[in-house]
Amino acid sequence: MNPVQRPDSFEAADYIGVLRRRWWIIVACACIGLVGAFAYVTVAPKSYTATASVNVTPTAADQTNAVAGSRTSGATVNLDTQSQVVTSTAVATLAGQALHSTLTPFKLAAQVNVTVPPNSSILDITCTASTATGAADCANEFAKAYLQNRHSSAVDYVNAQLKTLQTQVSQLNSSIAALGTKINTLPKNSPQRATDSAQRLSDKSKLNKLTQEYATTNGQLANTNGGTVNNVATPPGKPSSPKKSLIIPSGLVLGLLIGLIIAFLVDRRDKRIHSAAHAERVLDLPVLLNLPSGAFGREVSIASPRSKTGQAFTDLAHGVAAALGEGNHIVFVAGATPGPADSVVAANLAVTLARTHSEVVLVCANMNSTVAPKLLGLGEG
Repeated sequence: MNPVQRPDSFEAADYIGVLRRRWWIIVACACIGLVGAFAYVTVAPKSYTATASVNVTPTAADQTNAVAGSRTSGATVNLDTQSQVVTSTAVATLAGQALHSTLTPFKLAAQVNVTVPPNSSILDITCTASTATGAADCANEFAKAYLQNRHSSAVDYVNAQLKTLQTQVSQLNSSIAALGTKINTLPKNSPQRATDSAQRLSDKSKLNKLTQEYATTNGQLANTNGGTVNNVATPPGKPSSPKKSLIIPSGLVLGLLIGLIIAFLVDRRDKRIHSAAHAERVLDLPVLLNLPSGAFGREVSIASPRSKTGQAFTDLAHGVAAALGEGNHIVFVAGATPGPADSVVAANLAVTLARTHSEVVLVCANMNSTVAPKLLGLGEG
């Protein structure tokens, strides 16, 4: 058998034929997929999403921290780092306390997603919850907790700077006092007295600078807010999941795919011959006659030589005669399925051969289903 025409091969026409024969399986599976998707959307737990926006501003702790390659020109706040701070344990703990949540900080933070719009100093804090109000409250409390944590961090930073400056001021005051006591005990023309006097002047100058720096740093306590809530989250009007626009088409497509697979499996197990091309591929033999449904009209009869059906039988007769050659021959016409189809073909072929061959004898071996006598006008039996 030609490997190109092996029985297990498929051509484009075969795929179309499967769709025509098994369309009801595909439609049924598509409907099941569609109904299943509707059912899932109806009974699946709903999730709601709300977003609060925070405008991040530099604090005293950020003034000297220029960020290379930042999202905004000249920024001193790394928004990518701050987005991670929003979901940190410290912020989640504060938010959980405000929400009176029984979830752990880790699980609570897992409900939050933070994004940074391009070329902005905004943090969009999105929270997902089982209720619309819960999602809005979660987003708002995380925004407040983040600003509270940022404020506390800035205050701690400034206080640490003040503590360091205060220590240096105290050390200089002690040094100046000690030098003053020492100078009073030394003679006026003592070289050591001149050295200590110069050192005391230097310490006083440093003390003046530290005092000014302390005052400036102490003023930075007013710059510890770290930002403001730019957009308060409101309860969403509809759930964010499950998404009908995604799940329902997906259910339809999945049903169609499953239907196609089942249709081809069912058709694969069907051993019947469905078309002329199928017969040629399975048997590796040419099909000499292929009559479409309704070729004889409402009632089966001997085809007119000038009709399309008659011309098809003429071509069949020429092919048979050419293949058999001269002499007497027997042509056996057998039906593959129950019914009178074989006798119809045999009668029409015999009539067509009789037009060019004077001696043609038609013998009906199956008298139970034959219609040849009726077609030839010989009556029943």
